Amino acid sequence: MKIVRCISFGLVFLFIFLTTSCGTTGGKQVETVIYDMHRRVTKLDKGFDGINTTFADLSVKLQENEQAMKSLQSVIEENQVKISQLSKDLNELKTTLYRHLNLSIGGVSATSPISRTPREAMGKVEILPPSSAQAPPIQVPPSAPTTPPKTAVPTPSIGTTQPQTIAEPPSLQATTTIDPREDYNEAQKLFANEKYEEAFVRFDKHIKMFPTQESTPNAIFWKAKCLMNLNKHQEAVQEFDVLKSNYPNHQKIPTALQNQAVAYSRLGQNDKAIQILKELIDKYPLSAAAEQARSDLEKLQSLSNR
Repeated sequence: MKIVRCISFGLVFLFIFLTTSCGTTGGKQVETVIYDMHRRVTKLDKGFDGINTTFADLSVKLQENEQAMKSLQSVIEENQVKISQLSKDLNELKTTLYRHLNLSIGGVSATSPISRTPREAMGKVEILPPSSAQAPPIQVPPSAPTTPPKTAVPTPSIGTTQPQTIAEPPSLQATTTIDPREDYNEAQKLFANEKYEEAFVRFDKHIKMFPTQESTPNAIFWKAKCLMNLNKHQEAVQEFDVLKSNYPNHQKIPTALQNQAVAYSRLGQNDKAIQILKELIDKYPLSAAAEQARSDLEKLQSLSNR
């Protein structure tokens, strides 16, 4: 564009020079040609301005499309977890049905004992369903005391406390070249199979090995979900804070806020849970997490007014 403008200025200068120095018919013809060329160059200059504007618009649309693709990738990821859980639930229903009909599955007698699931082995610890990233609704007891019982909860600084009871499997200690996407998918499979301790270790290792990957914020989110399923709600709150601090514009933030509010409510800190739910509704009013948050907020506020 600068070259075009230089040519335009040059033609104008030449036009002025010939006008002052040439009075013949030939000079007037040259003057006409120069004027016509100047007009065409000016038109080209305007055309370049239009092209630059169109290019800028296309760049903005391209960035919007990239954001949409990342959001779709996150949805696909969550759907894969849902499908894995549905498949497992279907197999359990099939086993139960065959046992009631006194049939056998794959040569195994239907009357043979069924191994206890991790959910049963946890006893009275409430485990969140891994089929969805969104936390279940906050449950309010029919008759609750006016002030919730205080729960002794350690308050270590965010990001400094690591669970001491979870040991890293020997298979993860090998130093080999690992593909980030495959490593992340393996952690997702462990979570879908309700192996929350192993999944926690795998997500934590993934975050440390690949701190700049696009999957890192998702790994932080699912690491926090593992802690919630292991009934470690205080540590889960801290992990959600890490996600909010390091990736404030990530698409998982609305769901992370809703899960964090649930964790606070299970710690007996209803005031903080209400604060988080209000923040979620205010910042992300059209999100799916906000819809659940409105219902949870109504329950907690009714509980506080008793």
